[in-house]
Amino acid sequence: MKAKVIKTEAEYETALAYIETLMDADPNSPQEDELELFSMLIEKYEEENFPIDLPNPIEAILFRMDQEGLTAKDMIKYLGSQSKVSEVLNRKRPLSLAMIRALNQGLGIPVEALLQPAARPENSAAIELDQAASATAFINCFALANQLQRGELKMWQSQAVQMALKQPGPPFERSRLDETFWRDLIGLSRFTKGPQMAGELLNRKGIHLVVHKPNIKTELDGACFFTAQNRPVIGLTLYHNRLEDFWLMLLHQLVHLYLHQDKEPAQFFDSLVCALDKAAPAQEREVNQFLKDILVPPAAWQTIWQDYQKDASEVVLEKAAQTLEVGPEIIACRLRLESRTYDKTSSLVAPKKVSEKLEVYG
Repeated sequence: MKAKVIKTEAEYETALAYIETLMDADPNSPQEDELELFSMLIEKYEEENFPIDLPNPIEAILFRMDQEGLTAKDMIKYLGSQSKVSEVLNRKRPLSLAMIRALNQGLGIPVEALLQPAARPENSAAIELDQAASATAFINCFALANQLQRGELKMWQSQAVQMALKQPGPPFERSRLDETFWRDLIGLSRFTKGPQMAGELLNRKGIHLVVHKPNIKTELDGACFFTAQNRPVIGLTLYHNRLEDFWLMLLHQLVHLYLHQDKEPAQFFDSLVCALDKAAPAQEREVNQFLKDILVPPAAWQTIWQDYQKDASEVVLEKAAQTLEVGPEIIACRLRLESRTYDKTSSLVAPKKVSEKLEVYG
C-alpha cells in the first residue's frame, strides 16, 4: 500500500487494516519502517478528526490491566523491563513500536488507542483539555462518573464511535425530529424487526445507532454524543437486556438529543435505574416528562391508567397497544415512567431480548 496523507474515513479504515498486517514486521526491516510511517499518518488523521474520542495509551493499558488483574510485574513481558514498565506507566517513556506490537498482540489493546500521544501529568494544556471534555459530560449515576474518570467509558465510547463511522447517512438536522418522526418510530415497536427498522429510520435522519456491549462490569445502559464530524451517536449496551428496555433507553437518548443538544453538543451517559430515580438530575426529569407524552397521548393515558389500577395485568397492556397501534412494550415503558421503578412492569410483557445486531429473540 502506498503511503500518503489520509484525508477520508475510507482511507483511514484502509490504513488501520493495513497496519495490522505489519505488526509482525522484523526489527530494522523495511516493513518496520513502513509500520512507523503509517503509524504517523494515522496519528495525524486521528488528531484532526477524533480529538477526544480515543483514550490515551496509558489509560488503555491501565484499563486492560484492571480487566485482566495484571500487576506491573506482569507487564514486563510486554514493555521490556521493570524500569521500562515504571517509566511507561508514569508517562516518562513513550511506547516503542515493539511495545505497541506486544500490547496489541498479547493483550488485544487496539492499535489506534496505543498510537495516541500520552499526555504527561505536568502538561497543563492537556489536563485542561481533559477537564473541558469532562465538563460537557452529563452522567446520571455516580458509578458511571467514576468509570469515565478512569477512562473505561471513554474506551467504550471510542469503540462505539468507530462502529458509527462505518455507517453512511445524510447530515443531521434537529428539525427532522418532528411529531411525525416520533409517531413513526414508536409505531415500529409493533413489528418483530422493530429495532432493526428503528436503526434504519434513525440512519435516514442522520443519526448513528450502535449497540456495543462493554468489556467491563458497568451499569451503563445508553449514551448520546457526537462524533468529531458533528454526527450524533446513540449508543446502547443492552445491560438490562429486555425489549422494553431497548425501546425506553433508545427513546430516552433520542429525547436528550432533541432537548439538550440544540445549542452546544454534549455527552450523556445514562443508567436506566438512575434515570427513573426521583433524585435524578434535572435533564433526566425533563426527558421523562417529554417521553410520557410521546409514548402515549395524554388523553389516552387517563383511560389506560384507570384500567391498570383496576386490573394490573397483561390484558390492559395488550388492549392499549392494539388501540394505539404500538407494541405492548411501549405501554410498559409508559407505566414504568409513571411508577418510577425499573421492574414494575417486567412481568406484564414477554421476556424478549435484543441482540447486538438489533435482532429480537425469546
